[in-house]
Amino acid sequence: MKRFLTAIALLGILGLPLYAQDAPKAELFGGYQFIHDSGINLSGFNAAVEGNISKNVGIVGDLTYGRNDTFGEFNFLGGPRISYRTDKVRIFGEALLGLVRVGTPGQRDNGFGFAFGGGVDFALNEKISIRPVRFDFLEGHVKGEWGNQILYSAGIVFKFGTKSK
Repeated sequence: MKRFLTAIALLGILGLPLYAQDAPKAELFGGYQFIHDSGINLSGFNAAVEGNISKNVGIVGDLTYGRNDTFGEFNFLGGPRISYRTDKVRIFGEALLGLVRVGTPGQRDNGFGFAFGGGVDFALNEKISIRPVRFDFLEGHVKGEWGNQILYSAGIVFKFGTKSK
């Protein structure tokens, strides 16, 4: 059984170069972000960079910042993003984990967080897409307590690298 599983894994790895790359090599996202946490609303920005391993799999680094008059939150998360792509639409899901920093201007606390969610991009052309919606459910662990939040973002995606046909 062990040899069988090893053979399947090797065939899968050896077949990766044959998989058609119908995605840009990298994507850069920038836009607006809204965070909601049980009565606290924060507005800010979201920026992300993604390196595409294949047409359907990418690795993303995501930076979010939101604040109101008295409170702010900074998240730096990273992880895999799975996509379904057509020429005009991309639907994706992601599982990210990383650092969370929350607090007031005089008192900030660091912790750990993870986010699960997804979104949709609509291509304007081969180099630019519009992302009207991305939702993530963020769990943050700061000072021994867990916080549940909903993150919404929207903006523009810039695509870099050539597509192979």
